[in-house]
Amino acid sequence: MPGCAIRGNAWLAASILCLFCAPAFSQNNLTGKPGLVHSPHPFVTDDSRFVSTVTFTPADQSVNFFISEYSDEVMVSGFLPLNDRLFLNFNLTYLPELADRVGIGDRHLDLSWLVVKEKGGWLPSLMLTVTAPLGQSSFLSQDLLVVGKSMALGSGSLSLSVGYASPFFLYGGKYVRKKEFGVRYLSGGFAGLTYRPIPALGLQAEIHGSSTHLSFFYLYEDKISLKINWLELQSLGFQMAVSFPLGFKPREMRRYEN
Repeated sequence: MPGCAIRGNAWLAASILCLFCAPAFSQNNLTGKPGLVHSPHPFVTDDSRFVSTVTFTPADQSVNFFISEYSDEVMVSGFLPLNDRLFLNFNLTYLPELADRVGIGDRHLDLSWLVVKEKGGWLPSLMLTVTAPLGQSSFLSQDLLVVGKSMALGSGSLSLSVGYASPFFLYGGKYVRKKEFGVRYLSGGFAGLTYRPIPALGLQAEIHGSSTHLSFFYLYEDKISLKINWLELQSLGFQMAVSFPLGFKPREMRRYEN
């Protein structure tokens, strides 16, 4: 069908754009932040990396109830470390079915502060995220607090995260409840886990409210991440992320080391 072809071409173009942006963490949530499917986690790599992510979510599981309907969503995201504790995340939502009417949809910007960084022992990581109050609305508002703990498990690893997200978002200069506008994103408590039997492969599970999601990811050389999201255990979504280190050495130094 023509509509399917258009959506397919848009998805392909967005994927290619992601690659040329040169920009994974081993896993990201659908907004491009380090995390699971919907929920974020407080784990970041020690080396500074810029991450670019493209995520496809089908209409029956999409986040935004936009112009009185749910549509297929393509989210293009960027995650930029400002230092070892502050992180900037920006997100653009593209709705292929409504592209002629709305162009680029929701534009989202938030700032995360890694209050406590896990360094072994019993102390967990703690991260606070605040959404910038920009524009008419921010449907992906993610004012939240999340804690997490990781541990070795045989030859692999296990990470657990628990948090709480504000049930409100900014609309027309005031905060309203997400549920009143049909926004299907984090609201209230959430929890999840990531299991990696080997560094390149992983399984994730999360729950928030009555929603349960799974994801499977493959990581290629800490640079490219491919992910399948099993949303509500009913529909499939897809994600690709690419990263590169910001603290790379000059070419002359790298040649000398070789």
